[in-house]
Amino acid sequence: MPCLILTGHPCAGKSTFARLLAERALIHPSSNIKSVAIVNEESARPDKTKKQCYESALEEKMTRMALKAEFDRQCSSCKLADGGAGRRSSSSSNSSSKLVILDSMNYIKGYRYELHCISKSAGELHGIIWCLNDPEVAKRWNQNRRQRKQQDGNGGDKKGDDEFHTDKTMDELIMRYEPPDERNRWDKPLYTVSIKPTLDDLSATTPLEDGTKDEKIDAGSATKSSSVATAEATMKRTVYDMHSLSQTIVEGGETKDESSKPKKNFVGFS
Repeated sequence: MPCLILTGHPCAGKSTFARLLAERALIHPSSNIKSVAIVNEESARPDKTKKQCYESALEEKMTRMALKAEFDRQCSSCKLADGGAGRRSSSSSNSSSKLVILDSMNYIKGYRYELHCISKSAGELHGIIWCLNDPEVAKRWNQNRRQRKQQDGNGGDKKGDDEFHTDKTMDELIMRYEPPDERNRWDKPLYTVSIKPTLDDLSATTPLEDGTKDEKIDAGSATKSSSVATAEATMKRTVYDMHSLSQTIVEGGETKDESSKPKKNFVGFS
């Protein structure tokens, strides 16, 4: 089973995607996946909030180091669980039954190369999932999540508005994002997940949490109108062919050079 690296802008829907992908993998008819480990900032640095993880260059570096260390630990546990044999060929029959998903921005090319090396060292398959969303939508989602926490009276709590990025940090992280390129061996196989088509479809009938159609979101409807609910609805209305993607991943993906093949792209469908 591959180690999957999620990448994309902050607040683009990666965490919702990771949870749904984990659920699909566990109930897949092939039963190849017995367990799933999702590595993110919360598991790698439990003593820090999301905002604190990226509030300075030093904290950002420490966060990347912590994520990489936790990812390495999870990959190593796959190898140990299989008797230390590791994978010796591209055949999925020799791969681990544990799926490891790294749910973070993973926005630096050199950093993704290091993650690729960890997967290969553990003898596991490796793949990249690029979550695409409109940067302006991501910024509004982040703002609305922060404002909702403040409306709930949790602004001063550690897990209140401090859990989310400031507008300045969002701008900086988006500006410094280095998109994956499947011409690089550490960025393939590359799967792209486009969220925007389904968001466009939703906005035609239902106001998004950012107030599309000039409709305000009051505190009383925060549960249904929250970013989590919107993201869940977006994912469930299939911004990508999840069945096809999960089947490709569960069956082992490809580790051979596929530079001549088109990029796999999963977008909205009816």
